[in-house]
Order: sequence, then structure tokens, then C-alpha cells
Amino acid sequence: MSGERQGQPVILLMTATVAPAGGMRTVLADVTARRQEYLRALAYYRAMIGKGIDRIVFVDNSASDMTEFRAIAEGHPIDLLAYAGPAYPPAYGYGYGELALIQHAMDHVPALRDGLVVKVTGRYLVSNLARVAQSGRGVDFAGDIWNRRRPWLDMRVMMWTRAGFDAILRDSYLLLRDDVNRLPPEMILSQQVLRSAGVPTRTYLRIDPKVSGRRGIDGKDWGRGKLAIKRLVRAVTRPVVLLTGAYAGRDRDRAVPHRD
Repeated sequence: MSGERQGQPVILLMTATVAPAGGMRTVLADVTARRQEYLRALAYYRAMIGKGIDRIVFVDNSASDMTEFRAIAEGHPIDLLAYAGPAYPPAYGYGYGELALIQHAMDHVPALRDGLVVKVTGRYLVSNLARVAQSGRGVDFAGDIWNRRRPWLDMRVMMWTRAGFDAILRDSYLLLRDDVNRLPPEMILSQQVLRSAGVPTRTYLRIDPKVSGRRGIDGKDWGRGKLAIKRLVRAVTRPVVLLTGAYAGRDRDRAVPHRD
């Protein structure tokens, strides 16, 4: 059943940099290979429309040609946006660019103004995304903050409403410059979420996202090897963690009542 039939449309936001600028911190710099990964992901998620996802918004911040993407999107509730993102030194890092892209999308794509936005890094495949999106019900922000001692927000999959974005994430990209921070963006954003107030949050998802795809920092696939084993451990222990409240955002989640 789609989110829209439950009263709240679920919009998948796929973030993309098809053609990264020179000097960006990634081992996946081949534009042709990146394009193929994004095309594969768009076709993959297109099949989920009407099965937990109501609409897809694909946003590229490298002003790349969208012809092949339009061929996949044609006839489906899929919005494509390719624009030239703000010029900034590569030293600012991926977190700055990612959140700047998200804010541009939230401000310029009408489809993102209402409903639940489910953000996924555009090259990654989340096989259980429809179930994961259910964690966004009743709250204005949902995401996974791992590690109680050193909280780390999983930026691969996050969810928010317009109210949640404005309260927690708006202008947060300005805080994420790697050239002036000692902490990675995942840790800075986790503190941003934990210090927020006024909107209901869920900082440990009910369902563990099953993610596959190569990460830019080293080319390793989230769905293989040690990374896959770590995910399995989290999936097995997640019910116990949720039951006992043994996660970093427990008090924040209880501070504002959920709507469900």
C-alpha cells in the first residue's frame, strides 16, 4: 500500500553527483560508470512506485545531461532536476555538498513540499526501502544514529517532513566543512539532531536498511564482506536495542511525543 493512501505521500529523494568536480574525495570518479550506477538505481526504485513509494525526485548537482534518465522516468511520477551546484573547494567535503544539494531540492522542487521525504544516496540500492520508510510515520525526522559513545548519523538513508527539515537540517551544510572540522559530517549532524527540539524524531529506525552499492571513499560495496556482516549484526540486535532504549537518541525521541 502506498504512503499516499495512508494520508501522507512518500517521496523518494535520490541525491546525485553524476560528474564530480576535479579534486573531490572519491575513488569513483569515472563519469560513465557513475552514470550507469545512477541509471540502474533510478530504474530499480521506479519499480517500487505504488508499493510504498509514491513519487521519485532525482536531483543532480553537476548539471549533467538527463536524456537517459528521462527515458526511464517517462510516463511515471518521477521528477528530474540537474543544476550547477555552488562552486566550493573540494576541501569542504562530501557532507557540505550533499546537504547543500538537499536544501536546493527542498527549496526548488514542489513535490518535496508535502509528505514524507525519504532521502537515499542516489547510487545505492535499498532493497527493503518501503519497509524502512515506515519508520518515518508519526515523526518529523527519522534516521539511524549509531554508537552511543560517539554518535554517528547514517547519511545514506534519512527521512523528514518539511517541518523536520526546517527545524533540524536547514542550513546545516554550513556546519559541515571538512577544512575547519575535526569531526566527520555524520558526527556533526548527529549532534544537530540530538540537540534539536520542538519536533518528534526517531533516531533509531525500526527496520535495518539493506543497502548495497559502492561507497565513494574506498569503493567497497555496502552489501558485501565486512560491511555486510556489520549490517547483519545491527539487524539482529536492533529489536533488543529498541526494546531497551540502548541508543544515543533515546531521550531526544521521548522529548516530543510521536503522532502514531
